[in-house]
Amino acid sequence: PGMDGITATREIKKRLPDVNILVLTLYAEDYIKQAIEAGASGYLLKDSDTEQITSAIHQVHSGLSPIALSITRDLVMEFAKISKSNRSYLLTKRQIEILRLISDGVSSREIGEQLFISASTVKREIRHIFDKLGVSDRSHAVSQAIKRQLI
Repeated sequence: PGMDGITATREIKKRLPDVNILVLTLYAEDYIKQAIEAGASGYLLKDSDTEQITSAIHQVHSGLSPIALSITRDLVMEFAKISKSNRSYLLTKRQIEILRLISDGVSSREIGEQLFISASTVKREIRHIFDKLGVSDRSHAVSQAIKRQLI
């Protein structure tokens, strides 16, 4: 009483972390992220039929995470957007080190000497960095790395 489903989910998970929670709501994609972050195991819309609800209860009980088919497409599209914007997190440790050195104004030859790799390897890594950050030059790579708190 006196709290919404998200708050109730958080409270239940705090007190009983092993409990699986199936959220049944009118809200679609905006609400699902909050529900999942709060600890919901599954997510259905209230217009789901009895068979779907029964099946989802069994799935949650079995450790699965059912999500209403009507919002799955939107959810996949949202994850694709997030994934695309976070490509930079796929940078290797070496690529991040190269970015740090670039931000200090170090040339490809000097980077190679410092990291004990050839200048051509440095240039290849820089091309990979550009691809991952969606940029085409060193200054934009450094700018994006700073903006995304990679360096």
